[in-house]
Amino acid sequence: PELVEVEAGGTVRLHCDVDEIRTYCYTVVWTRINPRTRKMSTCKFISTEHATLQNVCSINIQNATVDDSGTYYCSVIHGKSIYIGNGSTLIVRKEKSTAPPPIEILWSSDKIHWPIVPLTCLVSGVVPQQARVFWLVDGEEKSGLTGSIWTKDGDAVIESTQNQVLVPAEVWERGAPCTCVVEFDGRIASKSVQRQGTTFTHEESGDVCAV
Repeated sequence: PELVEVEAGGTVRLHCDVDEIRTYCYTVVWTRINPRTRKMSTCKFISTEHATLQNVCSINIQNATVDDSGTYYCSVIHGKSIYIGNGSTLIVRKEKSTAPPPIEILWSSDKIHWPIVPLTCLVSGVVPQQARVFWLVDGEEKSGLTGSIWTKDGDAVIESTQNQVLVPAEVWERGAPCTCVVEFDGRIASKSVQRQGTTFTHEESGDVCAV
């Protein structure tokens, strides 16, 4: 699967489709990319499959911790070729939150007179694979550019999502509302910003609605 989420202490089962080459599962190598450092390491997991030719090979991660989060790849050598899977992103959370994710809208005051005003929406504690983030600029939907960023959460550092949109200066100057919309875990949250004269105003959606 592309994305797997589990609470800490749970068990995760990842699968590797080797149908085209049919191999012994003990020959499959599993690697993990650390989401923060982007470094790849070899996993020490042992396949749960028997030593017979298989179409799908699997591994279990038991008693998962937050440190197990990352993107996992399976690979196998067959003849003179190396086959690598598409990868599965695993997110291990301490607990499932029912509150909407914190949203901030950032901009640089020294760029408000540029032809284009860049606005950045920061969604803390949510990775890009978990949420859809987009903008409503003067009522028109804009996809923006979504990426991953690391932010501080007390003494910890967590992965978060940012989305940047470029607003034409004439739209910004006349005080058009710019709203960051976050669809996450079947819910919607939003936060708006607009310029009024020489001041800036914020408005945040306090309601969380089912999609």
